[in-house]
Amino acid sequence: AGSDVRKYIYRYQQGASERHKAIASDIFAAQVLGGDVLLDKNKFYWACAILDGRSIWWEGERHIVPLLDLVNADGNGKVHETYLEALDSDPSQKVAVTRASRAVNPGEQVFENYAQPNYVLFTHHGFILEDNPDDCALL
Repeated sequence: AGSDVRKYIYRYQQGASERHKAIASDIFAAQVLGGDVLLDKNKFYWACAILDGRSIWWEGERHIVPLLDLVNADGNGKVHETYLEALDSDPSQKVAVTRASRAVNPGEQVFENYAQPNYVLFTHHGFILEDNPDDCALL
């Protein structure tokens, strides 16, 4: 199948531009972000990249999960699964859960298999994997 990285990045840039147009005249957004961010497209695009790079998605919704983005990636092992789980102490409260796919020894570094090609990893997370089994390219 492969991927066309140029088209992917162009679509991402177009999406950021559309987000900027949609929010640029919102008075509440100006109060939250500050007028200097909304007036400066480069700052807004940077903010979009930070938000997109720290977000994880499941069940079609964006989630910001503090510390989860600190887990390093590799292409080995079972693909990670993140889901919501009710707290035993208060079932109305839910927490994000990602469990290791194997036993982890104390002090051992934990990796997560994002199962994404390098162009997605680079665009949304700022890194690539040297030997990425999910990588693809058009030839």
